[in-house]
Amino acid sequence: MTAFFEQPSTRTALSDGGAVVWQSTDAISILSPSANDMFVVSELGNPANSADFKGNLTSASIWYALYPYDANATLSSNVVSVPIKASQSGAFADANVAASKADGYNLSFQNATSVFKFKITDENVKSVKLSAPGVGGTLNITLGDSISSTLSGTATIDEITIFDITSGTDYYITIAPKTYEDFQFSWYDGTGAELGSSSLGKSTTVSEGTIYTWGDLTEHKDIEYAESKLDIAKMIEDGVIGKVLTFR
Repeated sequence: MTAFFEQPSTRTALSDGGAVVWQSTDAISILSPSANDMFVVSELGNPANSADFKGNLTSASIWYALYPYDANATLSSNVVSVPIKASQSGAFADANVAASKADGYNLSFQNATSVFKFKITDENVKSVKLSAPGVGGTLNITLGDSISSTLSGTATIDEITIFDITSGTDYYITIAPKTYEDFQFSWYDGTGAELGSSSLGKSTTVSEGTIYTWGDLTEHKDIEYAESKLDIAKMIEDGVIGKVLTFR
C-alpha cells in the first residue's frame, strides 16, 4: 500500500519548510470490522510525503487506515474510533492523528485532531498539564466525502499531561477539535508542585488538521500572581498564536 498526506506531506515529522513527512519508523493501522492490522514503512518516497507500507492485509472492499498505529483503534461502518489519551509523549509523530478511506491500495490521509504546540524554557519544569472539559477520550472519526471528528459522549477526559519535559524542546498535544469554554495550561516541578499556569478567558473553536502555536508558556506567566490570564481566542484572532500550519 502507498500512503500520501493531503498537502505537501503526511505525518511523523515536520520538515524545515513546515510540511509533514513520513519517517522510516512510521506504522499505520489498516482497519476492517474484524481486524486492526499493523503496516510498517517498507520504502519512503522522494519527497517523503509518500511511503510504501507492508503488512498482512485482511480482505475488504474498502480500506480504512489510521496514523499512527493504535492497537486500541476500531472500525464500525465508516467510523474509526481511537483514544485521545490522558498521558501523551509530546512528540509530533504521536500528536499528528490522521485517517484515510480508499477502495484501492493508495491511501490519502487527512488530519483528524487539533494540535497545540508549546515549549518551556524553565529547567525546573518537569511536566505540563492541559485542562479543559472533554479535551480527550474516545474520538470518532467519520470518513465520508470529507472527514469529521467528534468525541464519544461517554468516558471523556478533562486533563492531558506530558511528563519528562526538557527545557527548550518543542512539544505537541493532540486534542479533540471543538469549541472550548474553558482552557488551561499548568506546569509543575519534579515534586508535582505547580510553578505557573495560563488560562483562557473566553470560548474558542479549534479545528481538525491545524496546529496552534503557544510559544514559550513560561513567558506568559505573570510572576506577580499565581495565575495569569492568557486570552487564546484574541491571540488566535490577532495571529499571535494563530494557525501556523494546516495539514488538510
